[in-house]
Amino acid sequence: MKKIIGILSVSLILSGCLTYQEYSFKFDFNSGKAEKVYHDIRSQKGVDEKDYSLEGDWVGLQELAGEDFGKEFDRDVIKPITAELFQEENVLSGREVFEVQAPKAFPSKTAILERLHKDGNEEFEFKILNGEIFMFVNSGKIKTANGDIIKTEKNYMVVWPEEQVVFEFVIDKGGNRGESLLPFYLKEKEMEKGHE
Repeated sequence: MKKIIGILSVSLILSGCLTYQEYSFKFDFNSGKAEKVYHDIRSQKGVDEKDYSLEGDWVGLQELAGEDFGKEFDRDVIKPITAELFQEENVLSGREVFEVQAPKAFPSKTAILERLHKDGNEEFEFKILNGEIFMFVNSGKIKTANGDIIKTEKNYMVVWPEEQVVFEFVIDKGGNRGESLLPFYLKEKEMEKGHE
């Protein structure tokens, strides 16, 4: 049986020594389903970190996962559905799935998008202006989106019409910093096979 391991929210990944190459997001307003995918999760030594180890980050990832998955949300508002780590080609990636319980109860679609990304790291800002929904990206580059991508000299943003139902985008965080945690994941999978 496939072991499902909860992964970190964006805030936990960014506040520790874990990074990722790419972030994918999809939200369907009608169904309330939201999916976050972190591609190529890696471990990187922090500037002031004295006791850094890859093993420690792997253990930390596992400790923060599982029971802590979705704790940042009120289950009556945004329900955590599933989280898993998985091998994607030669990298370790993770997927989180949530369900917004009553999307139409939110004051606006931007309020939902903000809540789904409310993690204290100021990665994204969502605004509604003149009947359009804007997403400003404070870190990384917008690789793809199902809205209009606008790039200036210093900023990236996506614009959707207010009536948009499905919101999708992929952010490229740039560079493969740190070391892959895939070997730890593969070792754990091998150990699971040995216990079957």
